[in-house]
Amino acid sequence: MSVKEIACAAQQELQAKTGLPFKRAHIYELFAAAYGHIAHAAFSASAVFTCVHMLSNALKPDVSSVRDRLLSLGYDASVSGFAASELTMFMKRRSFGAIPLVKLVGMLLPKGGSFERVDSESLLKDAILIEGLEAGAARGNALAHYALALLYVPDNEQGDSGNTYWQNQRLPGQQLFGSARDRADAHAERLATEDKYVRHLQQAFLLGLPEAHLDLADRFGFIDPTSFEMGPVSADADSTWVAQVAARLCRIEDTQGLLRIAAENGDVDAMLTLIDSYDRTDSIRCWTWVYLAQHLGTDLTRDDHKAINEDGSPDDECIGGPCFVGGRDAIELKPLDSKDDAKARRMARKLIDRMAALNVSDIESSNRR
Repeated sequence: MSVKEIACAAQQELQAKTGLPFKRAHIYELFAAAYGHIAHAAFSASAVFTCVHMLSNALKPDVSSVRDRLLSLGYDASVSGFAASELTMFMKRRSFGAIPLVKLVGMLLPKGGSFERVDSESLLKDAILIEGLEAGAARGNALAHYALALLYVPDNEQGDSGNTYWQNQRLPGQQLFGSARDRADAHAERLATEDKYVRHLQQAFLLGLPEAHLDLADRFGFIDPTSFEMGPVSADADSTWVAQVAARLCRIEDTQGLLRIAAENGDVDAMLTLIDSYDRTDSIRCWTWVYLAQHLGTDLTRDDHKAINEDGSPDDECIGGPCFVGGRDAIELKPLDSKDDAKARRMARKLIDRMAALNVSDIESSNRR
């Protein structure tokens, strides 16, 4: 289903329930108004429509904004309130919602130093979402290009499994059957997906998106000295992952700064890295990380060893087989004198209070939406 089909259905329903004609173009304007935009063009520049329930709940349609837009379009006040209510209920029944491009990219960005994201397969099945992203990309929207690139990220763990051989057999025109044909088709599909990923990533890079610079550096070793000078990456990007990319590019100052951002946001692994490397000569700052980690439930001054499987996952007695010792050793730091210790604790308290304030702000923002 397309946005045009949704708009057509909404138009017919409003006309049937009100007995009044509605222009199709106005339906698009009302959809945009439901999500706080004064015009559909403004909406298209920063958001996309979707029917994926997980995404469509990102924003709540605002009945009053739809009513106000109806009035501005010349519809009578006596019908505008009723029509606005009917339209928003129609949108809820169809799970027809919207999500800002920035938020969508944040959900798709790598977390925890890996490329574990929301299920892109289900998102790719949403024709309305893909339609909006492709339209945005065609207009030169960097975020739309980047969202598409992240949806088409190749599954490197899947491997080729010999499918290249069968694809090569097909090239001269040889007809394949059964599993050989299936494997050749799978390889062709994989190549097409990789092509889309690279194409959209390169376009986002050319349009000046910092995150795309980092992805190119991380996946293809593409080193551009401006990657860390174009401005901050998205607040949803994982600072530890960004720091790892910076380290591979030998951007020492950027690595240190990004690790501190991650540590200040509660990433204990980033705190450990800072203590072991960048901050090791600054005892007060090291103890600040120790006290912050303790507040978060991790005592870095004690060993934390655990049984793990060969692949690094936690050992499960039900699985059986050999297990290994994983985890970390306790850090060793010289004790601070009372004055410096008090300073480290104050610095940690400031970070704890800042984290608490940010959490409250996020909750209030979510409630307003």
